[in-house]
Amino acid sequence: PRNKQEMVRLQDELDVFAIHWPGEADCNRAVEHFAHARLSYGVSPFDSLIAQCAVGLSASLCTFNVKHFATVRDLTVEQPYAKPTPPTSL
Repeated sequence: PRNKQEMVRLQDELDVFAIHWPGEADCNRAVEHFAHARLSYGVSPFDSLIAQCAVGLSASLCTFNVKHFATVRDLTVEQPYAKPTPPTSL
């Protein structure tokens, strides 16, 4: 947001979403996954934590970063929509 009005509008839009704070089990799974996947797959600690929160909620994770999340056991990953292909120049 570039100003207070945009910030207020953004906060209003985000109010419809529930916030899930990671629990101890989510954090423990994230640390284990990160230790396994960091060097081989380039997974960040935040990717591991986000993925393990989704696993703990039995929720699907919508992302275009399918590669990093493909290593997470028991996680359903979905692309939110097909990315449009850029127009070809004539």
